[in-house]
This record gives sequence, structure tokens and C-alpha cells, in this order.
Amino acid sequence: MSETLSSARAAEAAADLRLVEELERHSAASWPAPEVTAIGGWELRHTPGSRSRRVNCLTPVTFAPDGFDAALEAARRICAERGAPCTVRLQPLAGEKSRERVARLGLAPGDATSVQLAPLAAGGAVPDGVSLVDGFDAAWVEAMGLAHEDDATELAVVALLLERAAAGQVLATAFDGGRPAAFGRAVVRGDLAGIFHVVTDAAHRRRGLGRRTVAALMAAAAARGARRAYLQVTVANAEARPLYAWLGFREVYVYDYWAA
Repeated sequence: MSETLSSARAAEAAADLRLVEELERHSAASWPAPEVTAIGGWELRHTPGSRSRRVNCLTPVTFAPDGFDAALEAARRICAERGAPCTVRLQPLAGEKSRERVARLGLAPGDATSVQLAPLAAGGAVPDGVSLVDGFDAAWVEAMGLAHEDDATELAVVALLLERAAAGQVLATAFDGGRPAAFGRAVVRGDLAGIFHVVTDAAHRRRGLGRRTVAALMAAAAARGARRAYLQVTVANAEARPLYAWLGFREVYVYDYWAA
């Protein structure tokens, strides 16, 4: 009986890691760092000019807990040569040994982020007051960047990365009183859609625009063949998490960052 239970748990854990790997690879392709160094089962991502740590970190891309020490040593050396901070992003593919290792080094985690998944149903309608654009649109990037309070350098990097990820991309804009007020994008690859860059201009918040934007992206992704959607939200974001739960999103795993 115990052997059967143990085997079932092992199979469940393997299935969970396969899902994590699928979501991680989709996310990396949807928000692609221009410079990637493969180190065993890890990647060191580097994006000069961007404050986004997802494209400026050492992160596992497959289950490789025993390769962490070598990956960290190489990442520290490369980051020192670049004059860039070395940040480690840990999620389930890193394994518990990696987390124990950075804790022993005296490092501390920050910005825990929840990765959440929701089913998509075909035939959903795009809410009124939301427009959609397929592919890349420079005007959308500029408007979204202003709402996100990006500086000119960050905005240029965002435009570069989104243009590279244009295949399967849908950009949404929600209007308030005729003005563009909330933004979001989805990237559809196969039956999976990732939802990113959801932001509402500060002057238009608490009016349901974020919910309408995400709902529009979910409907658009389903119309383009996706049957599942995922997004990422910081654990500390008490305002957004209930909204995403209402839309059907449930947590799959959590990742965090460690300054190394």
C-alpha cells in the first residue's frame, strides 16, 4: 500500500514539474531576454537597460537541482565581468537543495510571485470598451509604458522584446471615457496562452478596467485556439489576486528572487 502511494506521489510530482517546465518555457519565449547563457539546466538571462528581473537573472529551465552550485559560480563570474548584479530566480525546477544552498549563503528571498493557471472556454465575448490588436504595435507599447511609468530606456527595451515576441501576440486596450486607460497582452502558442503587462493608469483605477482587460485577453486567446491561460502576480498584490481568482485562476507554483 505504501509503495503504491509513494509511486502515485512521485508521478504527481513529475506531472507538476512538467507543467512548471511548460509554463517556464512559454514565459521565456513570450518575454525573451536578448542575451541568454545556457549553464547546464539553468539559464543566465541578461537584458541591458531593463529593470525586469525575469530577463535579468539565473533561473532553471529544467529540473536540475544538482547543477546549482556550478551554475551560480558561472553566473557570478559572468555578472561581475558585465558589471551587473547577479540575481537568482528560484522556482520548483530548482529543487529544495538550491533553496537550502542560497539560504546557507546568507541570502534572503524577495518579491514572491504566484504563477496561476485558468481554463479557457470557447465562445467567450470580448467586453465592450476593449480593443484588440494582433502582433506588434508601437503606439500600444508607448501608451502601456506611460501607464506603467517606464522611462525612455525601459520603454525602448520593452518595445524590442515585444517585437521579438510578436508571433501569436494580442494587445488589449481598455478605454475609460474614450481614453486608453488599461492595458494587457497575451501570447498564444498552441493551446496555452500567457497573459502579461496588465496595468491600469493611476487616474483610472478601481473601475474594473483591469478585470475587463484580462477577460478580453482570455476571450481572444480562446478564439485563437488556447484552452489554458496563465499569468503571474506578486503574492503581496492583495488587490489583483482576488480579481484573478474571480476569473478562474488558481496557483500552480511560486517563485522568488535572491540577490547573489
